[in-house]
Amino acid sequence: MSTQAQYAVTPKVGIGALTVGDFSRTAPLQAATIFTAGANGSRLDRITVEAAGTVAATLARLFLVPGVAGGTISSITFITTTATVTTAVSHGLSTGNLVTIQGALPNAYNVTNASITVTGLTTFTYTMASTPTINASTVGYYVATTATPSYNLWQEVALTATTPAGSTAGATNAVSTAVNTSTMPLVLPAGYSLRATVDSTQLVQAAQADSLVANGTLSGVVTLGNSKFTVTSASSAAVSALATTAGPALLTLTATPYTPAVPSIITLTSAGNISTTTLTIYGTDSTGAAITETIAGPNNNTVYSTKTYASITAIYANAAIGTNLSAGISSSVYMPVQPTKITITSATNVSAIAFTIRGIAQDGTGLTETLNGPTAGSTVTSANTYKAITYLSPASSASTTSIGTPAVITQVNVVAQGGDF
Repeated sequence: MSTQAQYAVTPKVGIGALTVGDFSRTAPLQAATIFTAGANGSRLDRITVEAAGTVAATLARLFLVPGVAGGTISSITFITTTATVTTAVSHGLSTGNLVTIQGALPNAYNVTNASITVTGLTTFTYTMASTPTINASTVGYYVATTATPSYNLWQEVALTATTPAGSTAGATNAVSTAVNTSTMPLVLPAGYSLRATVDSTQLVQAAQADSLVANGTLSGVVTLGNSKFTVTSASSAAVSALATTAGPALLTLTATPYTPAVPSIITLTSAGNISTTTLTIYGTDSTGAAITETIAGPNNNTVYSTKTYASITAIYANAAIGTNLSAGISSSVYMPVQPTKITITSATNVSAIAFTIRGIAQDGTGLTETLNGPTAGSTVTSANTYKAITYLSPASSASTTSIGTPAVITQVNVVAQGGDF
């Protein structure tokens, strides 16, 4: 060990996500590489284990994995996603070895634990995730290990079960130079890497194909609900009772402002035809920001706002309303565990039917998307991730169709902060 302080020259941060449980303390199969030492070694001053959402109580294990620092790279070329590395001297590697390449440009050439094929004494190939546009302008450096490297357990970090509120992260734990002076800073020699596993698989909710709507024929605005979720029922006159106006006027709200139990879609209902009347809704969204929109009145039906309101401060009609009109809230569903995507499953082919989904993101902002239904016997999944669903409607009747949620798998992030010598 050096008798003098060692300081990093180039700051560097490594991060890895852990989802699948692995109990092994000697030969884990689900380890994520968090940080690989630079060509001259590296120093780590802080390692943070953080829950990214709801997690079960678990234990993160940190391993030191030795490898071989590679020799000088002469060039890296490509054909589609296959990269060819040429070294200045014999590399001594074997097909199946794993290489990590850092510091190359374009970034596509940088890989972590990529399996190689040896094509010559000074050449080997590996597969990239994407195709670069040019040969490497900066070749960087590489580290190699065998296909089954040696794992040396260094630290175990406990993480308590947590269900975070809002958009905040969950529980965290850390080891750092400032606090853990007996083990930090951690100096990684060239060729070494820091890897991590998590004790328990972070599956916090199994897939539920019919958790929001059981198999049936869906048409119009779908009523969502299940005892496993927090459900708000529709109420057609919750915001403003049935009333008429003699001319342009503000509707009389049941409370000013009216604040639903959860942010909601606003409904406007009338037994008459007032579709030539424009109604303007004023309120706030889940973040407290002011929002407004205009809607054509209903024609013996119910029309829906496109935005989701945490409060309604006013509803203005630009003309007389001769037939009773009421304002209410649509049914909504809040997820009990954490934000999730939405699945649509059908026994019949409903791929020609567009489904509109509206809801709320983890940060409180509104989300809207439209996706086509699945073919017979299959499932489609929303692009957005929702904290709440406030509106779901197919463009036409969809038979034998269910609305649900996929498996929710959260993760534990490990972040290593330091730098290369």
